[in-house]
Amino acid sequence: MKKIFWIFLLASMVTSCNTKSSSDQKTTDTGAIKHEEQPQPDTALTLNNGAKWKVDSITMVNIGLLKKIIADIGKNQTKDFATIAGQLQESLNKLISECKMTGADHEALHKWLEPLLEKVKALKTASAANGPTVIKEITAHLNLFEKYFEP
Repeated sequence: MKKIFWIFLLASMVTSCNTKSSSDQKTTDTGAIKHEEQPQPDTALTLNNGAKWKVDSITMVNIGLLKKIIADIGKNQTKDFATIAGQLQESLNKLISECKMTGADHEALHKWLEPLLEKVKALKTASAANGPTVIKEITAHLNLFEKYFEP
């Protein structure tokens, strides 16, 4: 069942986030296969030439939902990390499925989103010993959103 969920999540991300430009889709025939190491894309999130990246209103609403889930943990004193992870994952799925952004702003959002997905995945199997630490990491990561993004 978990495998089906992850396959669905990946398929949703691929279909909802069509970001290839026409220049990315062009191919060249060099007549020979080169076995050179390709440079890895930059995965570090940075500002947009000193300015914040722009996100649409739907993204802002969904980020607010994620923050509310984390804020409610303290109010409800919930220690069921799998339940919290499920709520966060559901909100992340909603954010991904409603994503209509394109371009550099969209790519920056992915750089922010991918570490969050990993942290939520870790929370699903968290114990009483490491669960609070993972929650703090998720909270800190959510708080980074305002540093890099604005409506």
